[in-house]
Amino acid sequence: MNETLDSVTDRVATGEKLVQAIRFADDEVMTAIFEEGLQRMMEASEEYTMRINLKKTKEMMFTKVKPKKLSIRLRNTELEQVCEFCYLGSLLTEDPRCDKEIKKRMG
Repeated sequence: MNETLDSVTDRVATGEKLVQAIRFADDEVMTAIFEEGLQRMMEASEEYTMRINLKKTKEMMFTKVKPKKLSIRLRNTELEQVCEFCYLGSLLTEDPRCDKEIKKRMG
């Protein structure tokens, strides 16, 4: 494949910026508009010795409608698709609203 992360052009618009990854210490969130772009990013990361823990790595689709089943594979393992995920203390849900996060913080 010999693809670098920078050569994968699939990014997500957040406000006025295009974001491909959010990094904090040894955690990373990869974002893509298309499933194929996310698959390529995962493969490129592994090629450049990024150690991805398959047990901790999840996939999630942010959407206002019922999400489709994703099938991101890494090292012949299909990643688990989740409908919510806690990242750096914040609850992310596939529904773009923040209701669950607000209730969690108020509770």
